[in-house]
Amino acid sequence: MADILYQLIVFPPVLLIELAFLFVYRVFDNIGLAILGVSGAVSILTLPLYLAAEKREEAERALQKRLKPKIDKIKTLFRGDERYMLLSVYYRQNHYHPVYAMRSSLSLLIQVPFFIAAYSFLSRLEILRGESFLFIRDLYEPDLIIPLWGGVNLLPLLMTLVNCAASLVYTRGLGPKDKVQLYGMAGIFLLLLYNSPSGLVLYWTANNVFSLAKNILARTKKSPLIVSVLSCGAAVFVAFFVLFFHSGALSKRMVVFALSAAVFVRMFRSPFLRRPCPAGLQNCPEPDRCSGFAQSRLGWMTRAFSSPPAFFLSAGILFLLAGLVIPAGLIASSVADFSFIESYESPFPFVVTVFFQAGGLFLFWPAMVYLFCSSRRRGLFSLVMILLCGLALTDVFIFPGNYGFLTVTLNFFGALRAMYDRSAILLNLGVLLLFLGALVLLLKFSKGRIFSSLQLIATAALLGQGILSVTTIQREFDILRYARDTTGPEETVNPVYHLSKTGRNVVLIILDRAISAYAPEIFRENPALHSQFSGFTWYPNCVSFGGWTTPGGPPILGGYEYTPEEINKRPDVLWVTKVNDAFFVQPRIFAGAGFSVTATDYFFDSLTENGEFWERLKTAPYMNFERIDGKYTARWLLRHPEVKLLSITDLLEKNLIRFSFFRISPILFRPLIYDNGYYLSTDNLENKIDSRRKRDNELVIRTIDHYASLDFLPLLTDFEPARADTFTVIYNQLPHEDAYLQVPGYVPATEPRGRGSGPFAQEKEFHVNTAALLLLGKWLDFLRENGAYDNTRIVVVSDHGANLESPFSGNIVLPKGMRVENYNPLLLFKDFGAWGGGYGRITVL
Repeated sequence: MADILYQLIVFPPVLLIELAFLFVYRVFDNIGLAILGVSGAVSILTLPLYLAAEKREEAERALQKRLKPKIDKIKTLFRGDERYMLLSVYYRQNHYHPVYAMRSSLSLLIQVPFFIAAYSFLSRLEILRGESFLFIRDLYEPDLIIPLWGGVNLLPLLMTLVNCAASLVYTRGLGPKDKVQLYGMAGIFLLLLYNSPSGLVLYWTANNVFSLAKNILARTKKSPLIVSVLSCGAAVFVAFFVLFFHSGALSKRMVVFALSAAVFVRMFRSPFLRRPCPAGLQNCPEPDRCSGFAQSRLGWMTRAFSSPPAFFLSAGILFLLAGLVIPAGLIASSVADFSFIESYESPFPFVVTVFFQAGGLFLFWPAMVYLFCSSRRRGLFSLVMILLCGLALTDVFIFPGNYGFLTVTLNFFGALRAMYDRSAILLNLGVLLLFLGALVLLLKFSKGRIFSSLQLIATAALLGQGILSVTTIQREFDILRYARDTTGPEETVNPVYHLSKTGRNVVLIILDRAISAYAPEIFRENPALHSQFSGFTWYPNCVSFGGWTTPGGPPILGGYEYTPEEINKRPDVLWVTKVNDAFFVQPRIFAGAGFSVTATDYFFDSLTENGEFWERLKTAPYMNFERIDGKYTARWLLRHPEVKLLSITDLLEKNLIRFSFFRISPILFRPLIYDNGYYLSTDNLENKIDSRRKRDNELVIRTIDHYASLDFLPLLTDFEPARADTFTVIYNQLPHEDAYLQVPGYVPATEPRGRGSGPFAQEKEFHVNTAALLLLGKWLDFLRENGAYDNTRIVVVSDHGANLESPFSGNIVLPKGMRVENYNPLLLFKDFGAWGGGYGRITVL
């Protein structure tokens, strides 16, 4: 329950704080200024909420003051039940209840979620470690500036003084109760934050300074003019700074400039170009200069949508899109990728988390703002929500975008250039403008009646789609759970592959997405591989039938009858059935020839997720099949306690909602939200201190899953004493799980020290491809040591290559933007009795 309340109430302020921190840091490149910027942004954005709360507090105090004489008289003259009954009648007559007294503390109650959010974000922000600002030596630690009694923290004392000053100004003319309440809160914050990181105390001190300024301006006649001048000055400074002094990307600087210009125009118009019209709007001689002019232009819409249904239906549509349809649809598209991740077996915790996060962002906090708004502002707020709702539906269902393969860490692999396609951006903007125009006309002439019906239809459709995705997740997860070994991760490593020392062994090793063109550099960097792969032939011109597993995988096991062309000749047979047919072609042939057949982790056993594969296994007693993907990860980590992993669960719980923002946004803004795979997260802050880690250098558990399976190959292999022919299929995805590894051994490390000096040293793909071949080389030595190398035929192959912009020879760009290397899989082959020659003997297919 506590976690649900956190996601619903606290997570939206945390997200706001993180985005503001990242924005200011990227503009000014200073951690201390970023903290001050967060304070300013949060204070300004929540100011309308505080002002509305203060108005209600003033109304509550006025009502209490009006009722107090009669209440005191009743309490003086009567006792017991008679007093209670008279007070109850008096309260009802004045439409009042004692519980309404809580309204006098609304502004304090609003501060609680933002305090928890700031504490949650800033107290654990590693980027603060070692950073100084002004007189603060380390923003991650208490300041200890005053050298008395082991050090006294000065910043919390300054924070409390400013807080008391703000309370003194605010409570002028109020009663003792209000003063005690505010001064008591100042003391509580002093106790809570005294030993907190100075970055957090700096944030709250800046909040108190802003509150003090607000309270002073509230008692100043020229406060609108002062606020406008300060806002315009800040906007001009930021715009000038990003244009002439900032070195970031021009596109992003122009976005900041445009925002600053919008702030300047809005705040400049407020005091100088608009004034109230004493004659009323109908009789106003200069309506363009009156504060009510905008209301007259939008009045027909704001009045039509000032009722709650229009607002809450729009908010509900955005909530269903971001919190259910998009994330549940993503997980349903590949349930296996989101299952059995770290401590989570089921993917439903991810669905629940993003569901409540979206509920907080699109329902709870917008509802709070809506309830505090006046009737006119409610209509304007509803209109904004309706327009956002229409834009989101258009972007999600008409412009989904094709950005290539999406990994479990929500990173796109492939055609990222589609995000920057100018023609797609212009088309998207044109359609959105036409849609908005049509929507405005619909709102104007239907007076909201038709649109309300459309809202209800959209809500029902989205809810149905979300339920369908959840049902799919449950069904596919049940299949996966049935197929998974119920004993959990192995604590010991038991042999799975049983080879013969006297018979014939045929071993097919499928390395998913192994890249052929890396081979020469891998063998150059690691000369020992020449002897380990002695007898192998490399086929550099091998071609796949596609750039991903769907077309490239089935032909490896099923032959030419399972190429895309041949599969498409049988339209009356389900695709998944034809793919499953390919699994059993070679095992059935070898079993018919008297071979003992063993296979592990076929590449489609988790992707088809239809149960047919597992049903076929029951009728295929000739094949010993076992899933080892992830089975030995725990054991490997126990042997390597120095390796710390990046948590995929934390990453998904943080970024699934951001992925929803990516999907509902116009194409123009998607690169900004994607942010090179970091989704506007502080994980992508510029790395200027050696002790800081970037996610680029961190490992995810998927990488260890596949690395452990290859590293334990000698332990997973034993030898039959009697003569027996064997056929073994080993499937592994290590080349598919990109990560920087520790050179020269290319082993997993929490913080790799350097990445090598070769032409591909800065490419994660090269690191994992090298690691895969090095681990296979050790296994080949193991076969030699046990006298099982000469009698073993080995094929090392991948189902496809990768669409990389690496400087490979002949890696040209094809007409549709893909590169040749995407269709060039690795193929290494050694026949029975093949010795000598080694890697130097290259045969071109």
